[in-house]
Amino acid sequence: VDFAYLDKIRQTGASVNWSHKLTGLSTLTGSVSRLKSEGRGGSTIETDEDMLTVNFLTQLGPSTNIGVGFRRTDFDGTTNYTENSVTGTFSHRF
Repeated sequence: VDFAYLDKIRQTGASVNWSHKLTGLSTLTGSVSRLKSEGRGGSTIETDEDMLTVNFLTQLGPSTNIGVGFRRTDFDGTTNYTENSVTGTFSHRF
């Protein structure tokens, strides 16, 4: 979607974020968001994007953390798609 050729662009959005300490070493976080974009000019373009993320992080040792996350994005516009992704992280401080 190309908003570059439109005169007026308006975006409105909202998100809710949360975090929960499961144990002294692990945390679960999440986010839900919605973004609506509208462009007006020679033509009209409208898009909607909904996103959900969930992440889990835990400490394996005094300097080592590991995490896993999931993200789902639903996009409606001139092209509609759904994207799902899983990520993993590993960090160690020396």
